[in-house]
Amino acid sequence: MTKDGLQGSGQTFFFALEGLRGLVAIMVMIMHYAISSGFNTEATVFIPRTYLAVDFFFVLSGFIIAHAYERRLLTGMSLPDFVLRRVVRLWPLLILSLSLTLTAIFLAPLLNVEHSKRSLSIASFLLSVFLLPTPEALAPLPPLVFPLNVPAWSLSVEVGANLAYAALVSLLATRRLGLFVIASALMLVVATSLGSGDLNSGGMWHNYGGGWLRVCWGFSAGLLVYRLWLRRPPKPLPPMALYALGLGFVGISVAKVESAAFDLVAVIVLFPLAVYFGTGIQLSGFSKALVKQLGHLSYSLYITHIPLIILIKVILLAAHIDLARNALAIFLLGSLLAIAFAWVLDMIYDKPVRAWLSRRLLVRGSRINIPVRADA
Repeated sequence: MTKDGLQGSGQTFFFALEGLRGLVAIMVMIMHYAISSGFNTEATVFIPRTYLAVDFFFVLSGFIIAHAYERRLLTGMSLPDFVLRRVVRLWPLLILSLSLTLTAIFLAPLLNVEHSKRSLSIASFLLSVFLLPTPEALAPLPPLVFPLNVPAWSLSVEVGANLAYAALVSLLATRRLGLFVIASALMLVVATSLGSGDLNSGGMWHNYGGGWLRVCWGFSAGLLVYRLWLRRPPKPLPPMALYALGLGFVGISVAKVESAAFDLVAVIVLFPLAVYFGTGIQLSGFSKALVKQLGHLSYSLYITHIPLIILIKVILLAAHIDLARNALAIFLLGSLLAIAFAWVLDMIYDKPVRAWLSRRLLVRGSRINIPVRADA
C-alpha cells in the first residue's frame, strides 16, 4: 500500500497519527517538567488537562495494535510470539528508564544529596522491570504505583490490554466488541461521575483501578475504530486537518474547566474520531518528515522524561544550584534536553537493541519482521 500518509514496505505507516503521538508526548513532558522543576505547580499548571493524553494513547494503541497484529493472530501467530514482540518493542527503553532513576538514587549519597530507602528502590526496580506495581509497603514513595517512573503505570495497563486482546481476539466478533465498548464507556461514565469528577487516575494506589477502566475503554475503542477503518476508510484529507487536530488537542489540554463531562466527551467522542480521520490525512515533503521524527521520539520521550529530570535535579543539587531560583531555566533546558535525549536514544540505543533482540528471540523462520516503530 503506497499513498500519501501511508508507507508501503510491508507495514502501513500512518504519518499523521505518528505526528499526533509525538505532539502529545511532548505536551506530557512539558506538563511534568513544569511541575517537577518548580516552574509551575500542579494546581496552576498551564496545561492542566494533559492527563487526557493517556486516553488518546490508549485509543491509538488499540487501533495500531489491531492493524499490526489482528490478521496475524487470526492466521497462526501464537500468543508467546506476540508477547515476545511486545517485549522486544517496549522493554529496552523501559529497563533503561528505570535504570536512570535507580542511578540517580544511588548517586545521591555519593554527591552529598540526601536520599533514603535505597533498598526499597531496588525492590521497586525489580517489580517494575516486569511492569508489576510496587506495593505500598515496598515503595520508596508509597502513594505511587510505579515510584521509579510514574508514567509506567499506563504502560502496565496497556500491556495488560494487549495480552487480553491477543488471547481473546478469535472471540472478538465486531458485534461483541461493540457491546464491550458500550459497556466500557458506561462504566467509565459512572466511575467518573461518582469518583473524583475527572479522568486523572491510574498513577496512585487509591486510583489505580481507574487506570484499568480508562484502558478498557480506550483500547477497545481503538480496536473498533480499526474495524470501521477496514470497512470504510475516511476520504483523503489535506495537511491542514493534522494542524487542526493538533490545535484541538492543545485546546483540550489548556482548558481550565472543572467538569467530568468535558473529559468524557473528549475521551469517548473526540479521540476515536481523531484517530479515525487521522488515518486519512495526506502529507508530503517537510510535513511528512517532521511528523516522522515526532513519531520516532514519542515512546522514548514518554518513558524516559521523568527519570531524566530526577537525574538532572540530583546533579544540580550536588553542584549546589538553587533549584527554586532557577526553576524556569531548569524547565526550559530540561525540556530541550529531554527531547534531544529521546531522539538520540531512539537512534543509537532503542533501534539497534530491538533489532538485536528480534534476531534472537522471535520465532525462527518467521517472515514477519517486528515493526521498527513505536506503534506496534
